[in-house]
Amino acid sequence: MGRFVVEAGQVTMLGLKSIPAEQSWFWSEAWQAGEREASELAVAGEGTVFDNGAAFLDSLR
Repeated sequence: MGRFVVEAGQVTMLGLKSIPAEQSWFWSEAWQAGEREASELAVAGEGTVFDNGAAFLDSLR
């Protein structure tokens, strides 16, 4: 949570990160839940690792 500091008539908010609007999807609750799930699978040694992008795309067909 951010906090406000007032000095010499200027208000500054600390502890807040700004992100570009076009990247805000990454921080949505749904996307973050998927990130957590993917991290848990990786730690457990589950999932599939592809050697390159073409191999990944081929797996979708």
